[in-house]
Amino acid sequence: MKSESIPDEDHVVRHVGATKMDGDIVRPEGFKGETLSVNWLEFVDGTKEDQLNRVRARIRRKVGPKSKFAELNVGKIRSVSENIDVVRVPLDAEGDFPAAPCHAEIVGLPKDECKQKRVSANIADSVIALHEAKSPKAA
Repeated sequence: MKSESIPDEDHVVRHVGATKMDGDIVRPEGFKGETLSVNWLEFVDGTKEDQLNRVRARIRRKVGPKSKFAELNVGKIRSVSENIDVVRVPLDAEGDFPAAPCHAEIVGLPKDECKQKRVSANIADSVIALHEAKSPKAA
């Protein structure tokens, strides 16, 4: 499937482990890499909590009790650097993991380490909300 760009007004969440947090602040290391895995909230209708629960049911990472979902606006992510895009990259069911049609990626991040640090810091500064990554029922 060809990836599709996500609208600027929509939002994505990125799983951030406790080791990449300082209290309620996501450190730039939480957004380091050439491609970042995220999940598109508005892919599914419903309340914010409905959207988050859908992501929680499909996340393919170990979710610790202090892990968070960092929420970001797609347009703000794109404004960090001219080459950045946020595209839908659905995941098929695999092993014990269900399909994740809401999966997306932040692509076009710099390969140069110095530029990558600056972009990661700018993305970290763009976090608009933190949400519990672990389902409230499982907490």
